[in-house]
Amino acid sequence: MARRAQKSKSITTIRTGGRLSRFTLFLLVVIALGAGSTELAVADAPSRDRIVRFGVYENQPKVFTNEEGHPSGLFVELFAEIARQEGWKPEYVPCAWSECLLALGEGRIDLMPDVAYSPERDEKFDFHRVPVVESWSRLYANAHHPIVALSEIGGLRVAVMGGSIQQAEFEQMMRGFDIDTIIVPTASLEEAFALARDGKVDLAIANHFFGDYFCREYGLIKTPIVFQMTELYFASAQGRNAELLGVVDRHLETWRNEPNSPYYTELARWMERPPERFLPPYIAWIIGIILGLLTVAGAMIGLLRRQVEKRTRHLWWANEQLRQSEEQYRHLFESMAQGVIYRSVDGDVIAANPAAERILGLSLDEMRTHIPGDPRWQYLREDGTEFPGDEHPAIAALRSKQPVLGTLMGVFHPSENRHRWVLVDAIPDFRPGESAPYRVYTTFTDITEHRNAETALAERAAELNAALVGAISAMSLTVEKRDPYTSGHQIRVAKLARAIAERLGLPKEEVEAIYLAGVIHDIGKISIPAEILVKPGELSSEERLLIRQHPLTGYEILKPIRFPWPIAEMVHQHHERMDGSGYPRGLAGEDILLGARIIAVADVVETMTLRRPYREALGLRAALEEVGERNSHLFDRAVVDACRALLANGAVSFFG
Repeated sequence: MARRAQKSKSITTIRTGGRLSRFTLFLLVVIALGAGSTELAVADAPSRDRIVRFGVYENQPKVFTNEEGHPSGLFVELFAEIARQEGWKPEYVPCAWSECLLALGEGRIDLMPDVAYSPERDEKFDFHRVPVVESWSRLYANAHHPIVALSEIGGLRVAVMGGSIQQAEFEQMMRGFDIDTIIVPTASLEEAFALARDGKVDLAIANHFFGDYFCREYGLIKTPIVFQMTELYFASAQGRNAELLGVVDRHLETWRNEPNSPYYTELARWMERPPERFLPPYIAWIIGIILGLLTVAGAMIGLLRRQVEKRTRHLWWANEQLRQSEEQYRHLFESMAQGVIYRSVDGDVIAANPAAERILGLSLDEMRTHIPGDPRWQYLREDGTEFPGDEHPAIAALRSKQPVLGTLMGVFHPSENRHRWVLVDAIPDFRPGESAPYRVYTTFTDITEHRNAETALAERAAELNAALVGAISAMSLTVEKRDPYTSGHQIRVAKLARAIAERLGLPKEEVEAIYLAGVIHDIGKISIPAEILVKPGELSSEERLLIRQHPLTGYEILKPIRFPWPIAEMVHQHHERMDGSGYPRGLAGEDILLGARIIAVADVVETMTLRRPYREALGLRAALEEVGERNSHLFDRAVVDACRALLANGAVSFFG
């Protein structure tokens, strides 16, 4: 059945066996014409005492079960008043949303409240003509994680009532903007809000009636992201209860023309604030007087005037809805913290909100004046180079017909005489049915202070890192002052270890950590007597045992220092071996840090290559054989291969 159900019309025929006076005949004609123009449904009207089964699901404040267990809400109270006036006997059937729709389609309930009209639902259900209210959907966020732009919801979890129009519309909108979100269907709006409150999802979708009514209770806040303007109706199974829908239309049409009717009373009760009345009281009186005069003047003229008035009211209502919608979006546009600029396809600025003027330091008129060479129109990349005009996100979005998101740009602020840094999103806008955009709007967020803070933090980190390297170098020099025969050993080991780490493709920070550990890997020798360190002959077992303690001593010296890397542990492990035969803990395989495995190879190669007090230099070939095939079970094969490649092509040298 179509959305605006056609009601049966009948003209009462009066039969008479005698002659009628002209005046009586005139009255009969007027009555017949009036009856033909009024949508009567006497033959189809529901009988008094009829039981009407009414579905009740939980969607406050429109329809819900109150604390006393009774049905309540805007739709319930309106239906109850209609039932009271018509003499119906309501039978309320509690059910979940999806269960209610299934029961409605199968005829197990007669009326379902709070149903949004859509062409798909029109194929399954019947709707009356006059909408009860209009609604829109809004995204609500946890107060600790506010969302102010559509571009910020990529990758976030969004809870929405499963099977609802909101879910279908939101998924379609996300596909249109090419934004990837995680949809979490729920059985009710309360469940969606509870998930957002508990941090199990990032956002929840609800109609503005429920959301605005309960967001504070759940600790959520409204986001400026709204969509899906829709009209809400009572619905019935297709072809089954047209007479019920006709009665609903009759009451709604009457009530909406009466300022103090039950309709406005219930709206004021269940909304955040009472809506504006459709007509001032004196207009209603004027309309009544005009209708009375037109009735006296003639039935035909009255019928024509009523048709004109009906069309006028519909047009007035449509204009009022358009005005309210424009006012809502204008308020959103002007109150946003983000800057917003609309441009034509020619690049001309059409409109800009106050945030855009504040961030750019330009008025709307100044934005519309594009002077070549003006520094206000010179945009910078992150590296400080100039941003070419044809690479501007707005131009790129028009060219590709796709949104361009998250572009970092520097824009000149004339009063501050410097560039401010903004994150820019550019989205092309299309007219219905057209494939080419007719305009583009850019939104941008000022991140100048955040960027300055990051820069200062990076500079401070660099200063601290330089101080740390200086301190470590001083530690290394302390050890080598006690052992002149191995002067420079730790630095050479550190350089070779760094080259090996880079060859293995390790991250820059990890390479730096391995280098610093190599610089002080022998710091534990500070506890060994100098005469043992420079002894030319063979060491005794007690002396060898003392030497073997230097990794542990180095670890104990470095452990209290809070390095950002495991330097103390690499020093502790640099004499461990892959087969577990090393010291001091006998670690094996992957239990040994990769940095320690790299330093172990570099340490052996450097030690064997150069002269020591107790022997002559053995040479690079012998050193590579020592860590290679001869002792492949002792050292990490990938580390040895990297070292061999570096030394073979001369990338690292121990001399000069």
